[in-house]
Amino acid sequence: MAVLNSVMRAFAVEALPTPADLLAQHPCSADMAQHIDHHRHQVRQILSGADDRLLVVIGPCSIHDPVAALDYAKRLARLATEYQESLQIVMRTYFEKPRTTVGWKGLVFDPHLDGSNDIGHGLHLARQLLLNINRLGLATRVLALSAYTDDAAIRGMVEAGAVGYLLKEEAPAAIVEAVRAAARGEGRWSAAVASKLARWAVRPAASEVGTDLSSRELEVVRWLAKGWDNQRIAQELHISEHTVRFHLRNIRDKIGVQTRTEAAVWAVRSGFGEG
Repeated sequence: MAVLNSVMRAFAVEALPTPADLLAQHPCSADMAQHIDHHRHQVRQILSGADDRLLVVIGPCSIHDPVAALDYAKRLARLATEYQESLQIVMRTYFEKPRTTVGWKGLVFDPHLDGSNDIGHGLHLARQLLLNINRLGLATRVLALSAYTDDAAIRGMVEAGAVGYLLKEEAPAAIVEAVRAAARGEGRWSAAVASKLARWAVRPAASEVGTDLSSRELEVVRWLAKGWDNQRIAQELHISEHTVRFHLRNIRDKIGVQTRTEAAVWAVRSGFGEG
Protein backbone atom coordinates (compact mmCIF):
# COMPACT_ATOMS: atom_id res chain seq x y z
CA MET A 1 0.00 0.00 0.00
CA ALA A 2 1.36 3.41 -0.93
CA VAL A 3 2.07 5.82 1.90
CA LEU A 4 0.76 9.34 1.34
CA ASN A 5 3.23 12.19 1.79
CA SER A 6 0.75 13.87 4.12
CA VAL A 7 1.06 11.10 6.70
CA MET A 8 4.78 10.37 6.39
CA ARG A 9 6.88 11.24 9.43
CA ALA A 10 10.26 11.08 7.73
CA PHE A 11 11.69 13.88 5.63
CA ALA A 12 14.84 14.31 3.59
CA VAL A 13 17.76 15.90 5.39
CA GLU A 14 20.40 17.87 3.50
CA ALA A 15 23.60 19.11 5.16
CA LEU A 16 24.22 22.85 5.03
CA PRO A 17 27.35 24.07 3.24
CA THR A 18 30.25 24.70 5.59
CA PRO A 19 32.02 28.10 5.71
CA ALA A 20 34.89 26.49 3.78
CA ASP A 21 32.44 25.37 1.07
CA LEU A 22 31.04 28.88 0.71
CA LEU A 23 34.49 30.48 0.60
CA ALA A 24 35.71 27.98 -1.98
CA GLN A 25 32.71 28.46 -4.27
CA HIS A 26 32.45 32.23 -3.75
CA PRO A 27 36.01 33.44 -3.04
CA CYS A 28 36.92 36.98 -2.07
CA SER A 29 39.76 38.34 -4.20
CA ALA A 30 42.82 40.09 -2.77
CA ASP A 31 41.70 43.40 -4.28
CA MET A 32 38.26 43.07 -2.71
CA ALA A 33 39.74 42.15 0.67
CA GLN A 34 41.89 45.29 0.48
CA HIS A 35 38.79 47.33 -0.41
CA ILE A 36 36.92 45.90 2.59
CA ASP A 37 39.80 46.69 4.95
CA HIS A 38 39.91 50.24 3.55
CA HIS A 39 36.22 50.82 4.26
CA ARG A 40 36.53 49.35 7.76
CA HIS A 41 39.39 51.75 8.46
CA GLN A 42 37.29 54.68 7.25
CA VAL A 43 34.37 53.68 9.48
CA ARG A 44 36.70 53.33 12.48
CA GLN A 45 38.08 56.81 11.78
CA ILE A 46 34.56 58.28 11.73
CA LEU A 47 33.48 56.50 14.92
CA SER A 48 36.62 57.63 16.74
CA GLY A 49 36.17 61.24 15.64
CA ALA A 50 39.32 61.32 13.50
CA ASP A 51 37.17 61.71 10.35
CA ASP A 52 34.42 64.36 10.54
CA ARG A 53 32.31 62.90 7.74
CA LEU A 54 28.85 61.47 8.47
CA LEU A 55 28.49 57.67 8.53
CA VAL A 56 25.30 56.61 6.71
CA VAL A 57 24.09 52.99 7.05
CA ILE A 58 21.21 52.62 4.62
CA GLY A 59 19.47 49.81 2.78
CA PRO A 60 16.38 47.58 2.41
CA CYS A 61 14.52 46.47 5.53
CA SER A 62 15.02 42.93 4.27
CA ILE A 63 16.31 41.56 0.97
CA HIS A 64 14.07 39.13 -0.89
CA ASP A 65 15.27 39.65 -4.47
CA PRO A 66 19.07 39.63 -5.14
CA VAL A 67 18.53 41.23 -8.57
CA ALA A 68 16.59 44.15 -7.09
CA ALA A 69 19.11 44.44 -4.24
CA LEU A 70 22.00 44.69 -6.69
CA ASP A 71 20.12 47.33 -8.70
CA TYR A 72 19.64 49.30 -5.46
CA ALA A 73 23.36 48.88 -4.71
CA LYS A 74 24.33 50.26 -8.14
CA ARG A 75 22.23 53.38 -7.54
CA LEU A 76 23.66 53.76 -4.05
CA ALA A 77 27.22 53.31 -5.31
CA ARG A 78 26.79 56.35 -7.57
CA LEU A 79 25.65 58.43 -4.61
CA ALA A 80 28.50 57.11 -2.46
CA THR A 81 30.96 58.38 -5.06
CA GLU A 82 29.18 61.70 -5.54
CA TYR A 83 29.07 62.52 -1.81
CA GLN A 84 32.25 60.80 -0.65
CA GLU A 85 33.74 64.07 0.61
CA SER A 86 31.03 64.45 3.26
CA LEU A 87 29.47 60.97 3.67
CA GLN A 88 30.66 57.40 4.21
CA ILE A 89 27.83 55.24 2.87
CA VAL A 90 27.49 51.61 3.99
CA MET A 91 24.72 49.46 2.52
CA ARG A 92 22.61 47.58 5.05
CA THR A 93 22.10 43.98 3.90
CA TYR A 94 19.33 42.24 5.85
CA PHE A 95 19.06 38.56 4.95
CA GLU A 96 16.81 37.66 7.87
CA LYS A 97 13.68 39.30 9.30
CA PRO A 98 14.49 39.84 13.00
CA ARG A 99 10.98 40.47 14.33
CA THR A 100 9.08 37.89 12.29
CA THR A 101 7.66 34.94 14.21
CA VAL A 102 5.27 33.71 11.49
CA GLY A 103 5.47 33.78 7.72
CA TRP A 104 8.53 34.52 5.61
CA LYS A 105 11.76 34.70 7.64
CA GLY A 106 14.22 36.11 5.13
CA LEU A 107 16.39 35.32 2.12
CA VAL A 108 18.77 32.96 3.93
CA PHE A 109 15.98 30.87 5.42
CA ASP A 110 13.50 30.83 2.53
CA PRO A 111 15.12 32.12 -0.69
CA HIS A 112 12.29 30.81 -2.92
CA LEU A 113 9.57 32.57 -0.86
CA ASP A 114 7.49 29.40 -0.85
CA GLY A 115 8.05 27.91 2.59
CA SER A 116 10.55 25.35 1.29
CA ASN A 117 13.26 26.66 3.68
CA ASP A 118 16.12 25.94 1.27
CA ILE A 119 18.73 27.38 3.66
CA GLY A 120 21.68 25.95 1.71
CA HIS A 121 20.66 27.86 -1.42
CA GLY A 122 19.96 30.94 0.70
CA LEU A 123 23.49 30.91 2.09
CA HIS A 124 24.97 30.76 -1.41
CA LEU A 125 22.74 33.62 -2.58
CA ALA A 126 23.69 35.77 0.41
CA ARG A 127 27.42 35.19 -0.01
CA GLN A 128 27.32 35.91 -3.76
CA LEU A 129 25.24 39.05 -3.29
CA LEU A 130 27.69 40.45 -0.74
CA LEU A 131 30.54 39.85 -3.18
CA ASN A 132 28.62 41.52 -6.01
CA ILE A 133 27.83 44.57 -3.89
CA ASN A 134 31.45 44.91 -2.77
CA ARG A 135 32.58 44.78 -6.41
CA LEU A 136 30.63 48.02 -6.90
CA GLY A 137 32.82 49.74 -4.32
CA LEU A 138 30.18 49.78 -1.58
CA ALA A 139 30.85 48.69 1.98
CA THR A 140 28.59 46.02 3.53
CA ARG A 141 28.33 44.40 6.93
CA VAL A 142 25.98 41.74 8.32
CA LEU A 143 25.01 41.78 12.00
CA ALA A 144 22.12 39.40 12.77
CA LEU A 145 19.28 40.72 14.94
CA SER A 146 16.82 37.90 15.48
CA ALA A 147 14.09 36.37 17.60
CA TYR A 148 15.33 32.84 16.86
CA THR A 149 17.77 30.76 18.89
CA ASP A 150 17.44 27.44 17.07
CA ASP A 151 20.63 25.84 15.77
CA ALA A 152 19.75 26.19 12.08
CA ALA A 153 19.16 29.93 12.40
CA ILE A 154 22.40 30.58 14.26
CA ARG A 155 24.57 28.32 12.11
CA GLY A 156 23.03 29.72 8.95
CA MET A 157 23.82 33.35 9.80
CA VAL A 158 27.32 32.60 11.11
CA GLU A 159 28.20 30.57 8.03
CA ALA A 160 26.80 33.33 5.81
CA GLY A 161 29.41 35.62 7.31
CA ALA A 162 27.57 37.46 10.10
CA VAL A 163 29.99 39.13 12.52
CA GLY A 164 27.51 38.89 15.37
CA TYR A 165 24.11 37.54 16.39
CA LEU A 166 21.92 39.49 18.80
CA LEU A 167 18.46 38.65 20.06
CA LYS A 168 15.84 41.37 19.64
CA GLU A 169 15.24 41.65 23.40
CA GLU A 170 18.74 43.07 23.90
CA ALA A 171 18.87 46.61 25.30
CA PRO A 172 19.10 49.36 22.66
CA ALA A 173 22.47 50.39 24.04
CA ALA A 174 23.80 46.85 23.54
CA ILE A 175 22.63 46.84 19.92
CA VAL A 176 24.25 50.21 19.25
CA GLU A 177 27.51 48.95 20.79
CA ALA A 178 27.33 45.80 18.64
CA VAL A 179 26.96 47.90 15.48
CA ARG A 180 30.04 49.90 16.47
CA ALA A 181 31.91 46.65 17.18
CA ALA A 182 30.90 45.24 13.79
CA ALA A 183 32.31 48.35 12.13
CA ARG A 184 35.60 47.64 13.89
CA GLY A 185 35.54 44.05 12.62
CA GLU A 186 34.67 42.61 16.05
CA GLY A 187 31.90 40.14 16.87
CA ARG A 188 29.09 40.50 19.41
CA TRP A 189 26.81 37.66 20.51
CA SER A 190 23.81 37.44 22.83
CA ALA A 191 24.46 35.22 25.85
CA ALA A 192 22.13 32.46 24.64
CA VAL A 193 23.81 32.42 21.24
CA ALA A 194 27.33 32.45 22.69
CA SER A 195 26.35 29.54 24.93
CA LYS A 196 25.29 27.50 21.90
CA LEU A 197 28.50 28.31 20.03
CA ALA A 198 30.50 27.24 23.05
CA ARG A 199 28.59 23.96 23.46
CA TRP A 200 29.17 23.10 19.80
CA ALA A 201 32.88 23.43 20.38
CA VAL A 202 33.02 21.42 23.62
CA ARG A 203 34.36 17.90 23.32
CA PRO A 204 35.44 15.27 25.91
CA ALA A 205 38.90 15.67 27.44
CA ALA A 206 39.09 19.22 26.20
CA SER A 207 42.33 19.87 28.07
CA GLU A 208 44.05 17.29 25.86
CA VAL A 209 42.53 18.43 22.59
CA GLY A 210 44.87 20.32 20.27
CA THR A 211 48.12 19.30 21.97
CA ASP A 212 49.32 17.62 18.77
CA LEU A 213 48.91 20.65 16.52
CA SER A 214 51.98 21.50 14.45
CA SER A 215 53.69 24.88 14.77
CA ARG A 216 52.11 26.06 11.51
CA GLU A 217 48.69 24.84 12.59
CA LEU A 218 49.09 26.76 15.86
CA GLU A 219 49.83 29.92 13.87
CA VAL A 220 46.65 29.40 11.84
CA VAL A 221 44.65 28.82 15.04
CA ARG A 222 45.92 32.08 16.57
CA TRP A 223 44.70 34.15 13.63
CA LEU A 224 41.49 32.11 13.43
CA ALA A 225 40.77 33.08 17.03
CA LYS A 226 41.09 36.74 16.09
CA GLY A 227 38.34 36.35 13.49
CA TRP A 228 40.54 36.50 10.39
CA ASP A 229 39.30 34.91 7.17
CA ASN A 230 41.36 32.46 5.10
CA GLN A 231 42.60 35.09 2.70
CA ARG A 232 43.95 37.35 5.43
CA ILE A 233 45.58 34.40 7.24
CA ALA A 234 47.23 33.36 3.97
CA GLN A 235 48.62 36.86 3.44
CA GLU A 236 49.94 37.05 7.01
CA LEU A 237 51.67 33.66 6.84
CA HIS A 238 52.79 34.06 3.19
CA ILE A 239 51.05 30.88 2.09
CA SER A 240 48.18 30.17 -0.31
CA GLU A 241 44.51 30.02 0.68
CA HIS A 242 44.53 26.39 -0.45
CA THR A 243 47.25 25.68 2.13
CA VAL A 244 45.24 27.50 4.81
CA ARG A 245 42.22 25.31 4.04
CA PHE A 246 44.46 22.24 4.22
CA HIS A 247 45.69 23.27 7.68
CA LEU A 248 42.13 24.00 8.82
CA ARG A 249 41.00 20.52 7.78
CA ASN A 250 43.81 19.00 9.84
CA ILE A 251 43.01 21.28 12.77
CA ARG A 252 39.32 20.31 12.70
CA ASP A 253 40.25 16.62 12.63
CA LYS A 254 42.66 17.00 15.55
CA ILE A 255 40.34 19.01 17.81
CA GLY A 256 37.25 16.99 16.89
CA VAL A 257 34.98 19.59 15.26
CA GLN A 258 33.27 19.67 11.88
CA THR A 259 33.10 23.32 10.86
CA ARG A 260 35.35 26.36 10.71
CA THR A 261 32.98 28.18 13.09
CA GLU A 262 33.37 25.47 15.74
CA ALA A 263 37.16 25.59 15.31
CA ALA A 264 37.13 29.37 15.81
CA VAL A 265 35.03 29.07 18.97
CA TRP A 266 37.39 26.37 20.31
CA ALA A 267 40.39 28.61 19.56
CA VAL A 268 38.88 31.53 21.46
CA ARG A 269 37.88 29.36 24.43
CA SER A 270 41.41 27.92 24.49
CA GLY A 271 42.94 31.39 24.80
CA PHE A 272 44.52 31.67 21.36
CA GLY A 273 42.90 35.04 20.72
CA GLU A 274 44.50 36.71 23.75
CA GLY A 275 47.36 39.15 23.39
